[in-house]
Amino acid sequence: MPPTYLYLTTLLIFPSLTGQINDLNENIPQNSSVLMLAENDNPEEPEFEDTDNLKDTIGAASRYNFEGDGRPQPGNRKGGASRGNCPPTQPSLTALIPAINLGLTTQKYPTFWFYIPYSYEDLSQAEFMLLDENQRPTLEKPISIELSETPGIIGVTLPSTVKPLELEQEYHWFFELVCDSENPSNNPRVDGWIKRVQPSQDLLTQLDNNQAEQSYLIYAKNGIWYDALTSIILTIQENPSNSTLKNDWFNLLESVELQELIDSSITDCCSPR
Repeated sequence: MPPTYLYLTTLLIFPSLTGQINDLNENIPQNSSVLMLAENDNPEEPEFEDTDNLKDTIGAASRYNFEGDGRPQPGNRKGGASRGNCPPTQPSLTALIPAINLGLTTQKYPTFWFYIPYSYEDLSQAEFMLLDENQRPTLEKPISIELSETPGIIGVTLPSTVKPLELEQEYHWFFELVCDSENPSNNPRVDGWIKRVQPSQDLLTQLDNNQAEQSYLIYAKNGIWYDALTSIILTIQENPSNSTLKNDWFNLLESVELQELIDSSITDCCSPR
């Protein structure tokens, strides 16, 4: 895809992100071969890993592969240096996604997770934007998000009022902290990709036959990153003192090299405006 088209598209919908577009490849890869399955046809179902002998913990991080076919996408899961109300921090703004910048989901309206290093005193707003695989906006305008009062990990769920993710389509999302509204190029931002896949009947059976609090184990074993992450976070929020969950949480983060976030609080956030 010509760089000029990418630049103009981003300039119109998210002006502060134009600097990132210059870093994208001239031809963005499309139509991943991972878990290809049409919604209404009957092609061969993707082979999900058997979980008949599912253990009670995630265990060694190396057991799980969230990188699909290993094809990386252009993106940046960690925000760079910033100025204004958002001074440099460690850890910095971070998107909880695999290092290849692409993760899978089975959900029409998935939740995206981010580590926010700043408090409400520093900033109160962020923006989320979603493009299709041809870099066309799927939202009429960026979603404005009211942030929590304290730093921590937040979830941003795609509203049910917008168009759902389509099967076997890759989407490019952007998340930006509004630290300097007058000079948005100073704002820390991250971006990555998500692909919705059709769960096989075997995977659905596994989910039905196991307790709800073990869903994250099944998603993890099958490489469904966004669903595994959301499932374990919701389970932790319901059982904050469970030591097994804490260990699984560490191993899940370690599997995508984000273990530095293990001590970050999970905040009850956020509200789209």
